[in-house]
Amino acid sequence: MKTKFLGAICSLFLSSVATGNAAGVWADGYVTYKHPNGKLVNRECAMFVPAMGIGEVKLKCGDFSTSTTEFSTRQVNGQSIFSVLFRDMNGAPAGTVARYQGSYLRGSNQAIYYGDVFSSSDSQAKLEGEGSWTYAGGFMFSKKIGEEQVDPEAKAEAAIEAEAETGPVRTVDYVDLNRYLGKWYEIASFPQSFQKGCVGTTAQYSQKANGRISVLNECRIGTLDGSIKTATGTARVVDRETNAKLKVTFFWPFSGNYWILDLDPDYQWAVVGDPSREYLWILSRNPQLDPMIYEELLERLRTEQGYDVNRLVRTLQPSSPGPQ
Repeated sequence: MKTKFLGAICSLFLSSVATGNAAGVWADGYVTYKHPNGKLVNRECAMFVPAMGIGEVKLKCGDFSTSTTEFSTRQVNGQSIFSVLFRDMNGAPAGTVARYQGSYLRGSNQAIYYGDVFSSSDSQAKLEGEGSWTYAGGFMFSKKIGEEQVDPEAKAEAAIEAEAETGPVRTVDYVDLNRYLGKWYEIASFPQSFQKGCVGTTAQYSQKANGRISVLNECRIGTLDGSIKTATGTARVVDRETNAKLKVTFFWPFSGNYWILDLDPDYQWAVVGDPSREYLWILSRNPQLDPMIYEELLERLRTEQGYDVNRLVRTLQPSSPGPQ
């Protein structure tokens, strides 16, 4: 049975989000597509889901945006499958249609939209999938339940203002990856939905046989003796001149920027962020960082990198490393 985008489940989802934004919700994420050279390319994007299926679905990726009222959902084996058609895609030949088809999941504190992207040169292509469709990539968007709504336009304006004052985010000149490997303690970070409830957070980096870096993130839930939560991923260097720009993947094919912005000459502390200034971590080889060093890092982040350091939240850590 066709309904508007997300149809019946949309009403359940949006009533529980309670954001105060009757028009709908923005969800952040990534779109991965095939470049003409055959490689997969990731773009950070945001998708707007209209409340109760009334209105437009919007897609914004950097300086490109598009919208559509062509969307539907249907039930397949008890699961809601949705389809969205975008007929105005940046860089695509005239007449190209993109179809986003996927599913919706809702957990206790997060909603996720994920699926595949298909393209067609048939400008008359329909939602049902008739015509010649070619697999073009995938997408994943997530929204923290109850999180305050932030229009990506407002985010972009804030980023532009920060860049106008300090210029683009800059990395360190060079990173010796062998010295960077090992265990790091999270001292402070910008809050992220995937780290909700985490304390005692650590990251362990080790070299893989294929030259990439294995990532093991761990934290305790609620208290320092709480249950352990882990996430494993892989990092690859994207700037071989500096080794300071990496991509980290926890859920293929979606990856995120990992830029090393500041680094102790003795590799005892590090600052990690991304070019959008939406992510920030201060790391240390020890659970506690000298308060004077911490304040110096904040000052440099504020005055030289344009970060809003008021968003940083200190991470609860033990007073000493404990047994290794």
